[in-house]
Amino acid sequence: MKLISFTICPFLQRVTAVLAAKNAIWESIYIDRGEKPICDKPEWFIAMSPHGQAPILITEDGRSIFESDPISEYVDEAIGEPISACDPVKKAQDRAWNALANKVLSSQCAALRSASKSMLETKLDELGVDLEKIQNRIQGEPYVDGETIGMIDLAWLPILHRFDIVERHTAFDILSEFPQLKRWQRALLATGIAEKSVAENFEQRFSAFYFAPENYLGKVKATRVAA
Repeated sequence: MKLISFTICPFLQRVTAVLAAKNAIWESIYIDRGEKPICDKPEWFIAMSPHGQAPILITEDGRSIFESDPISEYVDEAIGEPISACDPVKKAQDRAWNALANKVLSSQCAALRSASKSMLETKLDELGVDLEKIQNRIQGEPYVDGETIGMIDLAWLPILHRFDIVERHTAFDILSEFPQLKRWQRALLATGIAEKSVAENFEQRFSAFYFAPENYLGKVKATRVAA
């Protein structure tokens, strides 16, 4: 199967995290060629994804699926043993928490691109409301529901992975006030799924976009490097 998206698309990583957790084989096709993600999608992309959203999955028989949620569910059902809960109610509840992950991913992207410290703090305060919700949802250890990785863990992995990159490059620990999320982050990153679910140059491309000079975090990183 093939996945078409942008190199640093967090919704692509939602899907590839499921694939990586299953030790599956896939091909990623990136439609951005420059240092920054493109805004205008090719016409053939829009034809396969009417909403213009990435990623798109091309199945082995040539059919296409768009939007990360249905793609993730297809991948989970089509490859190996399902990760999703067997109980219909639990499965539906997990979907609801994964929908919150979609909202947080969009908010996270906007926050990390903040031009000033005050703007970043405002957006992180808003983001913190939803981070508190998922922190309260954690019922097990090391993962959300115990010792086995579930779909909630994989849906939130891109968020936790990106916060880790920010901390390593800027020393700015956005999860410092969320100890349960910090523990969960460490557990998920220790699996190696994050690295397996992104392109080789992912961190370089992520840094070029989010730590650009016009962004506050870019200024923080530059100051730290200069010191």
